[in-house]
Amino acid sequence: MTVYHEVSTCNFLEVLLFHRSACEAADDTLVELIDYCYRKFSNLVRKCEELPNGESIWPDKVEGAKELLNQTKDEEMDQQLAEIEYKCSMTCFSLIRFITDHLEALPLPIVH
Repeated sequence: MTVYHEVSTCNFLEVLLFHRSACEAADDTLVELIDYCYRKFSNLVRKCEELPNGESIWPDKVEGAKELLNQTKDEEMDQQLAEIEYKCSMTCFSLIRFITDHLEALPLPIVH
């Protein structure tokens, strides 16, 4: 449940930081957000490096109904967790983009 709240918060921040006034109001707390995004990027890169050659972090295969019905609850939860973590990492890319769009109006600690 905690991971769901994490991705919901990321999506909310994505909506807020689209606007310049929200970026300006965030001040030095953006340093913490940038650090969080960096950790998400590092985690994503680490997971990609652990994959065998030619395999994608986001599986392309579509499972049929039989495969989905035969999944255990643990496998289903692991799959959902992986999807949520991936989507949260992708949202972090948007957050960094919105922060860099308004870089000229942000305080010095964020620029450096």
